[in-house]
Formats: sequence, C-alpha cells, structure tokens
Amino acid sequence: MYKRQFRSLAAGDHREALQFNDYLVVHIDTDVAEEAGYDVSRRAKDGRTLSPEELIEQVQSKLVAAMDREFYEGNAARIVFAIAVDSIECWLLPLLYDSEPKKKAKTTGCLEAADLKLRRLGRPTLSKAGGKDPASYESASREYEKRRTLKKRCGENPSLDVFVKRLEAQCKV
Repeated sequence: MYKRQFRSLAAGDHREALQFNDYLVVHIDTDVAEEAGYDVSRRAKDGRTLSPEELIEQVQSKLVAAMDREFYEGNAARIVFAIAVDSIECWLLPLLYDSEPKKKAKTTGCLEAADLKLRRLGRPTLSKAGGKDPASYESASREYEKRRTLKKRCGENPSLDVFVKRLEAQCKV
C-alpha cells in the first residue's frame, strides 16, 4: 500500500489536490517502513528502537522529500500527516480496550488485537477473507466522530496522540 502513496507523490498528485481542497491529509502506516522503496529504519543510529514520535519524524521527512521540500515549505500549513505507528488499526485500540492501558498503547500487532477484541464482543472483525472490511472499520471507529471522545482517547495511543495534537495545532480544530 505504501507504494501507492510514494507513486502518488512522485506523480505530483498532491499539487493537484491542493488546488481544489483546503487541506491535504497524507496517511501512511509504518509497519513496512523498512521495505525497499519506503526505506525508513525503525532504529536509530545507535541501534535502539525509535520512539513513535521519532519514527513519525523520520517518515514525515521521507514524505516531504518525496513531495518536494520547496513545495512542502510553501504549503505546510495545508498538509496534514497522518502517520500511524505501526498501522491505522492501532488508533482503534483505545476504543476497543477500555480498561486495558497496555493494549490501547500498542504499536505492533494491532490488527490482530483489534480483531480479537471485536470477536470477543461479537462484532464484525476488520479483516475478512481476501482483505479488510470498510464497514467494520467505520463501525469500530464511529465513537471518534465525537470530538470529545477523540480528544479524550487520543493520549492513550502514542501515534494517534501525535496526529491529533498536530491536527489541532495546524487546523485550529
């Protein structure tokens, strides 16, 4: 999936998008950050694992370079990065694991954790044979439609917290 984002940036799709929209949201997951073509290490030069915040910064730098730094600098106030450490499913865990702080803060294995909890709750899982189920994602994330819930829960997952704080600062929401 990440290849699509980088191809789109290389093709200049972001330039066209900003001609017709107030903001551009660039979403990418970091679970495959080290694969060829993405090429972002999950480790610092000293060998330690990057914190979610550090990994987000590395990925954002890669995306800015892909879209052209000069273009980014001229439009930074209108470009929002939604960088999910490890995957977007991690952002759903605060809604699913109400009384389990460690589960809410996970940054690996989030799809499996979300599907496990959804099965236990008797709800449709995110993954289905042959792919993912958009309706299940919509259902699982519905509580985030309430700004109050999103603001209350965002601090429970590190990359969701970074995204929401940047969104608030950037878009004055």
